[in-house]
Amino acid sequence: MTSAGADGPDTIARSEGPAADAGTSSEAWLIVWLLTIATVVAYSDRLVFNLLIGDIRAALHLADTEFSLLQGTAFGVVFACASPAWAWLSDRTSRRGVLVAGMILWSVATIGCGLASTYGAMFLARALVGLGEAALLPTAIALICERFAPGRRSGALSVLLAGAGVGPGIGVLGGGLLLKLTATAAFGSIPFLRLLPSWRAVLVLAGLPALLLAIILLRMLRRLEAPAVGRGTAGPEVSQASRTTGQAVRVPAMALAWGYLAASFYLIANWAELSWVPALLIRRHGLSAAAAGDVFGLVTIVSGALAPRIATLLSDRLRHRWGLQGRYFAPALGLIFACPACVLLLANVTSVTVLAAFALDTSIFVAAVGFAMALQDILPTRSLAFGSSITYFLSGFVGSGFGPTLVAVATDRLYRNDAAVGQSLVTVTLPAVLIAAAAFLVGARFLRRDSSRPLTLAPVGVGGLHAVSIDKREGK
Repeated sequence: MTSAGADGPDTIARSEGPAADAGTSSEAWLIVWLLTIATVVAYSDRLVFNLLIGDIRAALHLADTEFSLLQGTAFGVVFACASPAWAWLSDRTSRRGVLVAGMILWSVATIGCGLASTYGAMFLARALVGLGEAALLPTAIALICERFAPGRRSGALSVLLAGAGVGPGIGVLGGGLLLKLTATAAFGSIPFLRLLPSWRAVLVLAGLPALLLAIILLRMLRRLEAPAVGRGTAGPEVSQASRTTGQAVRVPAMALAWGYLAASFYLIANWAELSWVPALLIRRHGLSAAAAGDVFGLVTIVSGALAPRIATLLSDRLRHRWGLQGRYFAPALGLIFACPACVLLLANVTSVTVLAAFALDTSIFVAAVGFAMALQDILPTRSLAFGSSITYFLSGFVGSGFGPTLVAVATDRLYRNDAAVGQSLVTVTLPAVLIAAAAFLVGARFLRRDSSRPLTLAPVGVGGLHAVSIDKREGK
């Protein structure tokens, strides 16, 4: 791609690819639901690991900090770096091939986690889980947008986001159920599983659904090719307009920068909460690992189901009142409500702690969905995969990489007490959500109230964004 000319680095083109057919088939919705199920399975395979903290620490002789590196750094850094790369590859080759390859990889790697006998082998297996899962959401978003007209995409994408919301809870609940079943020798008739400790059997079983889904999606996507929606540089209407006027527009680059900064901090809080609330319920409130999985799984399922609806209503109302600025006010408001929830994690009453975890999880997910809606307003369809991949890059590199580890370091180094995991959670989550809310409010200042047209961000290599003007792109 060619960089912008005299208009400066913030000058890029507006573009909407050709719309998909207005009439969306039931087969397209079947693909949406299959992708949503795959998203739930991905979160399950990612987070069931957290329920097994005691068994894994004992088997591999790990401290909290070493275990947190398996939770965050091993998975997160690879996930972060691979997400933009997968998105770039998906835009240029076969989306079906990228999706299926990623799913097979994370399925096999999850099974590998259950078979790893050393810390190094476990670290490698977790890294491969991150590598495979990084292919899913950017490619899924692009596959959906290729099959739905612009006016119908929000409904389909909201289903996918709901899957991302309930995925952690289903993962924890499913992991708790598998833990109970393996502990009672429910799979004793399977010779291979009978030889494994229960925590290893849980991971082996957790890795199987993704493999089955990959086969189903391979067949479905091969049979149902997407209509052409344009992976090119511009739609025909925009190309014609640019030939006539050569007009370029100013991208709210600072608003995007502040939005991604906010996402970095709310993702730190999110990963800290997802990784350590089960341990808080176990250590401070005396719940068993299975009971903690049931409780926290239910919390995240309910919050994941409610948050997209709350975010949609709040974001649309503020959008109507404040224009595009309202899209940033919505996540900021959600994060402000998260602050008292962070503090209430310290409650001595189990029910209060559970309610605080529910409020915190819901507030952060409202912010995440609100930011996703803002990106859909700012970016055109053909840039959504790469624009979204930046958020997943931040989720893996910053959120997953720092959130769990910061809590563990606070527990090991600052409070020096395993039972102080609640204090460590507050130490990490409260400043993170405050900074994220402030960043959204600052970013809103760079959005004009009448900025409603989408803008194009073009990927450069793997991790960059290039500003492109219409007149440059049309060869003028």
